[in-house]
Amino acid sequence: MLRAYMDDSGTHKGSEHCLIAGYWGSINEWRRFERAWNVVLSEFGVTEFHAKTFWPRQPPLGTRFGEFKGWSDERHGAFIDRLLTVIQTHKVYPFGFGVVSSEWEQVPIHLRRVYSGYRATEAAKDANLRAIYLAIQCIFTRIPLYCRRGKSMDFFVDQDKRVAGHVLECYRMLVSEAKEDDAELYDRMGNLTFAESHEAAPLQAADLLAYELHRYHKKWRSGAGDSNMRMEGYRAMARMKTIQDFWLFDKTRMTNLHRAMEATVKGALGKA
Repeated sequence: MLRAYMDDSGTHKGSEHCLIAGYWGSINEWRRFERAWNVVLSEFGVTEFHAKTFWPRQPPLGTRFGEFKGWSDERHGAFIDRLLTVIQTHKVYPFGFGVVSSEWEQVPIHLRRVYSGYRATEAAKDANLRAIYLAIQCIFTRIPLYCRRGKSMDFFVDQDKRVAGHVLECYRMLVSEAKEDDAELYDRMGNLTFAESHEAAPLQAADLLAYELHRYHKKWRSGAGDSNMRMEGYRAMARMKTIQDFWLFDKTRMTNLHRAMEATVKGALGKA
């Protein structure tokens, strides 16, 4: 049995893009990971890592708050170095999928329904047609492919009452469709569980990766002079399997998705 833990970033109103990212690995490896992660938290007197608290964006620049208030630069650097070392020294593998907000807004409403996990003609409030559902469905169908025959992938998602209900519906729909059309994928899709990050260290690691990916894409798309990912991001992605585990639906990829969807619909009509 394998497990994938994931968290989102950029889902707030006005964000230029949203994404969901995390890591997958074996149950035994996650047990070792959690022990090592929690040792670091304990040694630094921290109950939970949360990227937005650790790397504050509010002015004055550099001001730290919460559990990290008053920390020196040396302690701050030592702490994140230890956490990244835990990620790098365990066999957990990163992934991340996202959507550019401006491209999502141009998607026709009937396709937005489909990409959000609804039927094309199903009634749904516009507020419920969110790009993050497209990203998470990509993960649900992509990451189980790493399972060998006879094994399956369980998913753990950070609890968010705003989207949890529909995320579960999306997953059930995908499992149902896989059962009908793709027996191999169906056998690899395990259970979906929602958890609190303070109780599951792997979700804290997923939060770190999601933060770094969101930060990188925001900087890259803004055309900043130095748009390279910072070292924390590279270290968080040290065990990347393939670039295909990291997709941002920009103009080109969204256009390709539309074409694939149209071809699928034509194929279905032809069979009918």
